[in-house]
Amino acid sequence: MTTNEILIERLTQENERLSQENERLTQENERLSQENQRLAQANDTLKRRAAQQVQDHRTAAQLLRQAVSEMRLSRRTENLLRIHGFVTLSDIVYGGRERLKEIPYFGSKCIFEIDKYLDSHSLSWNMDVESILNSQEA
Repeated sequence: MTTNEILIERLTQENERLSQENERLTQENERLSQENQRLAQANDTLKRRAAQQVQDHRTAAQLLRQAVSEMRLSRRTENLLRIHGFVTLSDIVYGGRERLKEIPYFGSKCIFEIDKYLDSHSLSWNMDVESILNSQEA
């Protein structure tokens, strides 16, 4: 083989090697692009969830500040709450179900009415009232 033929053979081999490397890198680039898309979608989902949680927290804080008189409770329930110093929904939740049970004539129907109100607004007795209200003041 002549020197030119040897050089052509080496260049052909190098060209083949570079073509294979190019193909491998193209595939890797495609894989990384798909992974990047997947991560961007996951990031968007997390951002939406975080925004929803912030909104839910704001809504919960607004509801907790709601006056008992605005809750559309029965007259009996509203009067008993007012007489015993419950001004807002946060007072009720913070005091807890056990405190309400201590109120004379505040029976299971009154408790059920509060349970129903909390449930209809996606609130619960065991929520951290202070942290929800304090986070909205900051």
